[in-house]
Amino acid sequence: MSKLLRFVLLTLVVLATACGRRAPLASPSGNYPTPQIDVGFGAAATPAPSATATLTPTATENAPTLAPTATPVTVVVTQTVVVAAPTLTAAPEVIPTFVPSPTAPPASGIHCDNPSATITSPPMNAEIRGITPITGTANIQDLAFYKVQYMPDASWGSEKWGQLYQSAKPVVNGKLMDWYTQTVAPGVYWLRLLVTHTNGQYGDPCEIRVVVVP
Repeated sequence: MSKLLRFVLLTLVVLATACGRRAPLASPSGNYPTPQIDVGFGAAATPAPSATATLTPTATENAPTLAPTATPVTVVVTQTVVVAAPTLTAAPEVIPTFVPSPTAPPASGIHCDNPSATITSPPMNAEIRGITPITGTANIQDLAFYKVQYMPDASWGSEKWGQLYQSAKPVVNGKLMDWYTQTVAPGVYWLRLLVTHTNGQYGDPCEIRVVVVP
């Protein structure tokens, strides 16, 4: 047999063998094996190993650890203060007294120099208590009546006189009235004798200052 004929036959055999094989399936790893081709009648050629990629694990950077932030703590200190109740001591009652001055009223009283309308007792700035007789004279021509009035020293100058006694009977150097000083609070008062004519006119009233004591 000639060389040409042998080569043709060998080629046909190789082609027939190749056509009779099925294509290999993919391996579970996803790599396809290299197809083996029989050359002649010898052993099948060993496929070259495929390069397998080796994965090198990448070092994982540790996430920075955050230090906990300190939360400020407010400390409230409550202090209980015990205050002792003050001891109250009653102050003694003080009754004002008068010290004569260059501008003080005359010792006999104000407008008490008229012998027909004057208070002779108690004297100016006297201390009185209890039932106190007020004596003097209320005796003018055409007498209508006389009045004995009083006013606290704090109201002096306001002309707010209170009535103590009134009578139409004339008095000469005698008792004009009895004053029950228990009806007023202790303190300084003014007494006034007002003598009135029948025509409604009256002269300057006699005024004296006294101190009512308990």
